[in-house]
Amino acid sequence: MEQFCTDIYKSGYQDGRESVPGVDITAIMKAIENTKGIGAKKLADIRASIEAVFAKDGDNE
Repeated sequence: MEQFCTDIYKSGYQDGRESVPGVDITAIMKAIENTKGIGAKKLADIRASIEAVFAKDGDNE
């Protein structure tokens, strides 16, 4: 019974992951780049932070 419930959970989790479109970091960075007050140095810091978060999330898949 435990294995059955585990399989149901995994199936639902996978269906949920597939139903959500991926995040386009390039589009996010373009929006931030066009924000008044964000310079090249701060944009580079933001990019590094965002990429670190998504790299960490990718390890959990």
